[in-house]
Amino acid sequence: MLKTPRFWYQDHLVSGAVVANPHFDAYQWLQRRLGQQDKQGYRASVPVICCGGATVGGAGKTTVVQDLAQRIDGAHILLRGYGAYSNALRRVLPTDSYAAVGDETLLHARIAPTWRCGDRGVSARFACHAGAKALIMDDGLQSRSIVRTLSLLIIDGRVGFGNGKVIPFGPLREPIERVVGKSDLAVVIGADAHDVARVLDGRLPVLRARTEQIIDEAQRTKGPYLAFAGIANPQRFFDALKNAGLPIADTRAFPNHYPYSVRDIVTLVTKARDAGLTLMTTPKDAARFPAELDHAGIEIAKIGLVWDSTDVLRTRLTSLGLAFRDPA
Repeated sequence: MLKTPRFWYQDHLVSGAVVANPHFDAYQWLQRRLGQQDKQGYRASVPVICCGGATVGGAGKTTVVQDLAQRIDGAHILLRGYGAYSNALRRVLPTDSYAAVGDETLLHARIAPTWRCGDRGVSARFACHAGAKALIMDDGLQSRSIVRTLSLLIIDGRVGFGNGKVIPFGPLREPIERVVGKSDLAVVIGADAHDVARVLDGRLPVLRARTEQIIDEAQRTKGPYLAFAGIANPQRFFDALKNAGLPIADTRAFPNHYPYSVRDIVTLVTKARDAGLTLMTTPKDAARFPAELDHAGIEIAKIGLVWDSTDVLRTRLTSLGLAFRDPA
């Protein structure tokens, strides 16, 4: 699996002025041409909320999607699914296998009705027919298959927009000016280390939130821990556990979406046992464990989202006829 190049997050943007890369004139022309097709996508009969990103890798989209799905009555989740899964339409069940539908998809299906399809317009049609009152897209800011009602630009506060350059010279999926132009709100997850608001220069309202590890009392007594994760930002998970007061004695990072084998889990269990440690990982990682293995002995640290304020988001959703409740 490919690792994120370090230079993507060097020479960070330092001002609100975004200068186009002269080598990407042709790329930007193509993006503008594709953008002209955005309004030709499927127009759903219910509000469509997109939680998208400007960069590749994890920015916190999955956590935001799940938070919204728990707050909006009748919400259904739409996504393509990661990896070489079939593009055919599928309503995902919590009992489906990771190999068939993907890790994020399984996590969503445990919270709200979830549809996976290569064409979000197709999944939107079926979700509406099934009674959806709102559609929440996990990613898809660059999708042209569906018309979005409200688009949230999710940004990892630790890395911002990286070096401000488009793939392969940086982490951006498309130029910042373009992604800002198709977004309605920016949501910065975690500490804003690069002053995203200044980079956006007033072009979008900026909401702030942070992820929080949900640790029960029993888990606080089972340490010290060997924490492991195969997600976009493993260190963010490790730091969150430490900030939650857990004794983390050792860590192990795997590539994003890493498909754990029986051998991997046995090796981790053996290493932890020999060191007198307890294993802990994320729900997304647990979804990728081999089906034949029992998860007993491996603690799962759940994650939640804490908003600094939900006033702006609540107002926007209310204007769409959607109630925005506090999660149970």
